[in-house]
Formats: sequence, structure tokens, C-alpha cells
Amino acid sequence: MQRNRIRLMVSLVMVVLAATTGALRAEVSAAPNATEVCVVVLGIIEGPDPIPQGIWEPIRDVDPALFLNPEGAGREDGRPDIAMDPVTRWPHVVWAYNNGTDHDIAYSRWDGDGWLQTEFLTSNAADEIDPRIHVDGDAVYVVWWEKDAQSVWFVKRPRLGAWEVPEQVSERREMRPSVATWGGTVLVVAESEDGQGGRDIVLSTRLGQGDFEAEVVGATPENLALDVVLHVEREKMWMDWKRSGTEFAYSEFTGAAWAPAATLPWTDHSWIAVEEARLRIRSLILTSP
Repeated sequence: MQRNRIRLMVSLVMVVLAATTGALRAEVSAAPNATEVCVVVLGIIEGPDPIPQGIWEPIRDVDPALFLNPEGAGREDGRPDIAMDPVTRWPHVVWAYNNGTDHDIAYSRWDGDGWLQTEFLTSNAADEIDPRIHVDGDAVYVVWWEKDAQSVWFVKRPRLGAWEVPEQVSERREMRPSVATWGGTVLVVAESEDGQGGRDIVLSTRLGQGDFEAEVVGATPENLALDVVLHVEREKMWMDWKRSGTEFAYSEFTGAAWAPAATLPWTDHSWIAVEEARLRIRSLILTSP
């Protein structure tokens, strides 16, 4: 059994315990010093990993209070998205909670002593999935999409306030959003079918409450899930996505426009390989002039 340790963009620590065959098990837990979150994956099978099944299942023999959402494995909750608070250095987590008939968006954070009680940012009949989270010095930002309507939603919570009313980002059909802030402006990126068998990457700029301005900043001729993710780190901003079944793509914001997309090979479609591809791109971006 091989053990690897990967540090992600939000100071997430992913501890990978991989075997060549076996069922997938994974936990989400706080490290004992309460400044890190661990995702421990045990028993990766060959081929695409069966995420989200089992991703919340406790593995390590540690204090049970360190585990977040251990019941999520039985419900087959969606994968977590984790952001580190730049002020407290404690993690915030969102995921799609399976309530039996659809998914609601769940949120929790570590307060230094334990995970706070899970909050539900949605609670309706829509199937709300694939949330992503961003935290800056001012607020917490969460986005997700409704599967049937293919509509993207955004909600914000000021650091010293309550969650605001969710806002629909666009009237067009969009999927799998990601969110970040840049220069005090909220940006939401998502993917949309282009009507010709391909997909567009749509970047929406929040101008005010419920007011977003959208532009197409990238495209692929293939009709596949792009899973585009927006990143901000060390005064740099970039996005990366699955361009095809053999390539990952990425584009950096140059200060005035998005650079032409660059690519790197990507042939292993497992969840671990996707995260490793994003890490390789991060390294390229942060070490470039």
C-alpha cells in the first residue's frame, strides 16, 4: 500500500492511501491542530473512482469529534468542497446532502474546538448539487446548480452577518459552477451547452444584489462535463477544466484579459488524477513570472 501526501490550494491536506483494487472509502476530518482538513481515501479501484459513494466514511482511529458528516457515507452525500478561512485559518466545507428524494446544500465550519452544527443553505424540492465555496477576509461565498433546471445559484454570508437571500446567477442553462473574488468583485464561472455539440465556459461578474454580467471566456467542441474551477492565490487568478478525455486546460487572467488556454496531458480519469492535474497546473501558474 502506497501513501502520498498532497497539499491543495486551500491548505487542504489530502492523504491518499491507495490500493490497486478494492472499494472506495474516504473520510473528511480535522487534523488535531485544527488548522487542516484531511480527506483520507482508502482502496482506490482502477478506472473512474466511485465518488461520492463512501467519501464520508471514517477510516482513521482518532477522536470521533474530528470527523465531519460521518453519516454521509450511508446517504451517499456528494463530494465536499473545502476552503480555508484566511483570517482564522480554519476550514469551511460545503456538500450536497442527500435527503432521500433530492439534494440540499449543506455547510459547516471548524471553530477551533469542533465542527459547528450543519446548516442547510437550501431546503426545497430542487436537486441542488456540486457546491463550491470561497472564503476571503470579508465573507463566505457558495455556489451550486439545480440539476433539472440547470440553473446556477449564489449565496453570500458576510463575516459578521447572516446568510443572504440566494441569487440566480444567470437565466441561461448552466452547470457545475465555481466562485472566487478578485479585487473585491465576486466572479462565478460555469459551463453551458453551446447548442452545437460543445460547451462554453461562462464567467459571470456580480455587479450587485441579483445582478450578474456574463461573458463567454472559453469553449470546447466536445460535449463533456468540464468541471471548471476558478482559483485565486498569491495575487494570481486562473481557471482549469477538463478540455477532453485526454487533456486538461487552463487559462490565467493577465490583468486585462484571459490568456489563451494551455493544455497538459490527462489520461487517468480517476478523482485522484483530477486533483493531481489541478495541482500541476497550480504549480505552473505560481512559478511562472
